[in-house]
Amino acid sequence: MGREEYLARLTQGVSAWNDWRRQYPDVVPVFEGADLRGLNLMRVNLRGADLRHVNLEGTYLIWADLAGADLRWANLTRAHLISASLNQAYLFQANLHSAVLTEADCTGAVLNEADLSETNLVDLKFCDAILSDASLIWANLVGADLSRCALDGAHLFETIFNNACLTGAMGLTSCIHHGPSTLDHRTIVKSGSLPLPFLRGCGLPDELIEHYQSPSYQKARFRSCFFVHSQKDEAFVQRLSSDLQNRGIRCWPAPKDALIEENIRDAVGEAIHAHDKLIFVMSENSVHSDWFGKEISRVLERETKQKRSILLLVRLDDAIAQVKSTWMETIKHKHHIGDFAGWEKTDAYEKALNLLLYGRSGAPQSAPSEEGKS
Repeated sequence: MGREEYLARLTQGVSAWNDWRRQYPDVVPVFEGADLRGLNLMRVNLRGADLRHVNLEGTYLIWADLAGADLRWANLTRAHLISASLNQAYLFQANLHSAVLTEADCTGAVLNEADLSETNLVDLKFCDAILSDASLIWANLVGADLSRCALDGAHLFETIFNNACLTGAMGLTSCIHHGPSTLDHRTIVKSGSLPLPFLRGCGLPDELIEHYQSPSYQKARFRSCFFVHSQKDEAFVQRLSSDLQNRGIRCWPAPKDALIEENIRDAVGEAIHAHDKLIFVMSENSVHSDWFGKEISRVLERETKQKRSILLLVRLDDAIAQVKSTWMETIKHKHHIGDFAGWEKTDAYEKALNLLLYGRSGAPQSAPSEEGKS
């Protein structure tokens, strides 16, 4: 079949086209140089298609399957690619200016020299993608996953890296900064250590960079937390919360109305997504409550599904010894329980706090070195 025959079949509608693709999955449709503007291509199956030099300006490609497609030099200006699949797609020098790719999947895609300026990339999956020499000027990367992607030579200016993940991203030191960008604390928390030239290029002041590179910040096991506790233990939670805040850890106690059984589930569910850790305060006031055990069990299930540690446990007395339950046996085998039983005494409290923050090694002793700043 030639290009015109593929076009004629596509213009019959997405449903008929997708049925045909299911019948002939090995056929590679060729649309090179075609003008596809004006077509409604929502949910279209263009997996592996030859779309070089195609004109898709302003086209609706919401939920479209473009995985592995060849989109080199394609015009996708102002295209709507919300939740589209572009994993392993080839978009060399593609024009995506002002396109909307919210929640799209570009895992492993090749976008070197692509124009992504003023593009909406909120919650986009860019992990393992190649963005070398691409333009990300004025791009919105809120919540985007850029882990292990290549950004060498990428052009940045007023680029928004809010709540984004840059873990393992390559080429950050060679990004070209045409002016400042927005890089928030959530991105730094998610991404771990980021190179100094990148941080400075984004416009972060040296005082803030020194804080993020300090041993105490780097060694802390978490950056934000949410407390689950009995209201009767409020005095302890207020003290621990204040001390964590002073050490750069952002923390929020559960709101009082969330400590009612019917409300705690929603509060904990939201906290799992918003914070690094959930600190469960175990005492005579909490461990015998049905809701307490249920929520710990829920968090343990979430840890297994997400393959990450979420739960931090601290005890204020010996009440846990009286609890006979499956969840208690599980946490005894899987989790260390911080001992704050003598929290009213300064020495015991400080020791327990350092163990909570930095693990068994305790607080870091060394100051930031000048060598690590350059």
